[in-house]
Amino acid sequence: MRLWLIVCFLFLLSNNFIWAKQDDEVRKNKRYMLRKKFKNKKIHIMENEPNKIFLQVQSKHIYDPTGVFRDMHNFALGASTIYFSRLMWGAIIFVIMFILVSIIGIQLKDDQWDVINYKDGKIVKLSQVELNNAVNIYNCENTTFVIENNKFKSLQIEKCVKCNVVLNNLISSIEIINSKKVKIQVLGKSSSISIDKCTGVEFYLSKENVECEFTTALSSEMNIHIQGQDEEWTEITIPEQFQHHLENGKLTTRVSDLYKF
Repeated sequence: MRLWLIVCFLFLLSNNFIWAKQDDEVRKNKRYMLRKKFKNKKIHIMENEPNKIFLQVQSKHIYDPTGVFRDMHNFALGASTIYFSRLMWGAIIFVIMFILVSIIGIQLKDDQWDVINYKDGKIVKLSQVELNNAVNIYNCENTTFVIENNKFKSLQIEKCVKCNVVLNNLISSIEIINSKKVKIQVLGKSSSISIDKCTGVEFYLSKENVECEFTTALSSEMNIHIQGQDEEWTEITIPEQFQHHLENGKLTTRVSDLYKF
C-alpha cells in the first residue's frame, strides 16, 4: 500500500512539473507576441531585458519606472507561484490519501495489531494474529470482529460503540476502556478481564472461565453470561453499587443488598 502511495506521489509530482512548464511556455509566447506588437508600433523597449514589462504612457510614449518595478514584481511573483501552487496541490492530495490509508484499517506495529476506525457495520476477520501478538481495537462503531487464531497475547478495546468481538483463547487479559454497548464472546479461556469507564458491556464466556477474574472502575450495566456444565447459560450482573462501613477506624466494603445472587 505504501509503495502504491509513493508511485502516485511521483506521478503527481511529474505532472505538476509538466503543467507548470506548459504554463511557462504559454506565458513566454504571450510575452513574445506583446514585444512583437510593440516593435511594429516602434515603441522603445530594452532588448537585453526580455523579462521586463514596460508600461506605455500614450501621451508621451515613455515608460514609467514605478510601473516597470511593479510589473516586474508581479511577473516574478506569478512565475514563481506556478510551480509552488502545483506542488502544493500535489502534496495536499498525497497527504489526504496517506491519511485515509493510514487511519482506516489493520496494521501490525511491532507485536501489536492496530484495528482502527471501522464503522461500516460489517464483519472484520483477523486471521494473521500470532501467539505473541496483542490486538488493539480503537475508535470503532457498529462492527463485529472475529479473531480466528486459536490463542494470542492480549486484547484491548478503547473508544468503541456497539461492537462485538469473538475470540478463542488469551494468554493475558482483556481490557475495555471508555466504550459503550460492547459484547465479547470468549470461546476458549481468558484469565482476567478489566473494565474501565464503560457502559453496557456484556461477556459470553465458555465453561472454562468459571474462575475468571474481573476488575471494574467507573462502569455500569455490566453482565456476564457463562455457560454451565449442562450447556445452559447463566446471567450474572456485575455490581456497580457498594456499601462502605467505618468500624474502629477501618473501612469495610461489601456489595449492595440490591444484588442478590
